[in-house]
Amino acid sequence: MFAKKIMTALCLSIISLGAAADADNQGWFVGGKIGQVDAHTKYTIDRDFTYSENETAGWFAIYGGYNFSEWFGLEGNVFATDNLADGARDEDTTASDARYSGLAITPKFTWQVSPDFSLFAKGGMTFLSYKKEYRSHGYWDYNYDYSWDGIVLTYGVGAQINVGHGVVFRLGFDVTKGSLDREDEDRYEPISLDFDVDAKLKQTSLGVHYQF
Repeated sequence: MFAKKIMTALCLSIISLGAAADADNQGWFVGGKIGQVDAHTKYTIDRDFTYSENETAGWFAIYGGYNFSEWFGLEGNVFATDNLADGARDEDTTASDARYSGLAITPKFTWQVSPDFSLFAKGGMTFLSYKKEYRSHGYWDYNYDYSWDGIVLTYGVGAQINVGHGVVFRLGFDVTKGSLDREDEDRYEPISLDFDVDAKLKQTSLGVHYQF
């Protein structure tokens, strides 16, 4: 009889701990992440000439959102890359600075493997911006830049572990890709060209957030 009471108490304790763990996985969360981005940028100039650049740099983001249940949530993040320009110099100019930045909104689906460990997948849209700056070193010295933006597709997968007291570590891989249009085509510039950008960013990251 005593053993049965002990077993019943133990089972109730396990159930209550599981319920507490579920509750900890719901609600608001906010955090940050850093990592590496592999950026493939394809330029289409005057609709008939293309060339591509492949660069790697660091990137960082602030992210947060709300978990409506243990398996579904809505997440947003604001991110920016470090300088992707390789400093390549031709006869007249040098690419001195090139950076992507964006705002992503993604529904997130989570598989709670255990109370402290989960896997997730997410997909949605990103407002993506790309800016590239050139420095002239010809007869006249001046700087000029081009900017592109657009709404593109983003998706990703990852894993996260709850280490206690609301602190959750995350490892993730995201892909952001799509076409961007020039946002300043009407202004005067030293080189007048009609060209657009196709971007594909592969982003790996390590992050940490607080689950309220």
